[in-house]
Amino acid sequence: MKNFIPLLTLLILGTATSIVSITQDQDMQFLYSALATSLGLAIIFHFNGWLTLDDRQLFKQPLFIIATTYPAYLFLIFGFWAWKDHTLELSADGYAQFLAISKLPLIMLATSVPLGAIVNNVHRTIQTEKQISQSELKNRNDIYYGHVKFIVDQFDKIKGREISHKFQFKIADHIANKKEIEEKIYDIQSQITIIKPIELYGKIFTQASSTSGSTLQVSSQFLDTIQKEWTDIEGICKKIIKKPEPNSDYSLYQKELMEWYRDLNFTHERLCHYLCLDGFQSEYSFIMADKSRHWQLISTFSSGSHLYNSLHSLATVTTLILDRVRDRTMDDYFKPNEPIFKIGAHFASDMSKILTPIIISDYLKPDLRRSLTSTLPTI
Repeated sequence: MKNFIPLLTLLILGTATSIVSITQDQDMQFLYSALATSLGLAIIFHFNGWLTLDDRQLFKQPLFIIATTYPAYLFLIFGFWAWKDHTLELSADGYAQFLAISKLPLIMLATSVPLGAIVNNVHRTIQTEKQISQSELKNRNDIYYGHVKFIVDQFDKIKGREISHKFQFKIADHIANKKEIEEKIYDIQSQITIIKPIELYGKIFTQASSTSGSTLQVSSQFLDTIQKEWTDIEGICKKIIKKPEPNSDYSLYQKELMEWYRDLNFTHERLCHYLCLDGFQSEYSFIMADKSRHWQLISTFSSGSHLYNSLHSLATVTTLILDRVRDRTMDDYFKPNEPIFKIGAHFASDMSKILTPIIISDYLKPDLRRSLTSTLPTI
């Protein structure tokens, strides 16, 4: 309401000045007053932002109101100036005289219609653009959320193979100089699932959104990460395979193999977290010692076959994820129908040869550490 006070003040002062000028026959003052009122009106509209239109109802647009009413205001003001020395006469001569002296006021009044029509057409164009924009936004939303739903539904169907492994653990107990062996069998089970499909979708389609300019292309950063992790896994496996068994310094040979097995644990776990997976490991960790009892490996895998089966299951899940979102860009990273993990199970065969499980615990982060003592009891 405060914005209209200067406008009303201007119109009141302008009208009063015009009436005084008309009554005192001050023609130039009258013209100056009309011009000043019009200029002041334009300035007020400019600073209040009333010269622009939006998609609101037409009769709530200040520009439309002034375009249709101000010509009528000028008609009255200039009409009073033209009619001041004449009297009302309802006759043919009176009408003729009225038309003769009212040409300028009537022209001003007539501008109300084309000005209103121009504003109306501009307003209609703005409303049409708004409707088109809303329609495009709705279409983008439908495409985006439809794509999200489709991909997430596909992710929910992805599961790795069920890995079930019976682990027999022997515990030595020395009582009254007699060595007793207690055997306990642990049921090691795991199955990979995608626990956070929406988060995984965001990693794969980093440019996807409901706004304009989005794309449903698979992120090159995502593909680079997956490719690097599997390249690292295969590289470690190949080093294990190519490592010859030495004739001497067997402890160094064991330590290097344990480091590589630890790195496989790390990379496997890191890749699973990146792919938002769950169920990729059991609830247990296995602390294994080398034959000389100098080093201890904390592993989530109880044996070489357990390690291989877990990596193979992860490769299967990775392939399923990539197949669900495959586009032409992906072919540069992963060829169709080409396995991601090309290493056989023989790389893990040395694990049982050099490592002996000594402790089973709740989950611990994979690590390689020096044994606290090298004289641990042999089972």
